[in-house]
Amino acid sequence: MKAADFLYHRVQSLDEAVKMLADYDGEARILAGGQSLIPMMNMRLWRPAALIDINAVQGLDHIHVDDDYIRVGALVRYETLEHSPVVAQHLPLLAEMVPYIGDRQVRNRGTLGGSLVQGDPTAEMPLACMV
Repeated sequence: MKAADFLYHRVQSLDEAVKMLADYDGEARILAGGQSLIPMMNMRLWRPAALIDINAVQGLDHIHVDDDYIRVGALVRYETLEHSPVVAQHLPLLAEMVPYIGDRQVRNRGTLGGSLVQGDPTAEMPLACMV
């Protein structure tokens, strides 16, 4: 099966993404890596009116150490988590789990944010982040 028809928008800023989400009144989904979202759309479990691609939004693909916590941007790819010394030091569970997610292509495109937003059980990131 293939996804139902939808509109596609590529945004350049968080403000633009938030406005676009509001314009669609809950009928749009955010697209980052698409490794969780697109299969759900192809099975028609999700039928959004639009996809809002945030890949061009600057600053969402970084990992920062801020005092007592680690900030992982929504566009941080699994591949980045897998090889980050910051993640290895401060979030060792994530560093250990990531090599077992999908295959290399999935890890190169898939994002932590997408897995969490979609509640994707295949990568078990929601569970890992709760732990």
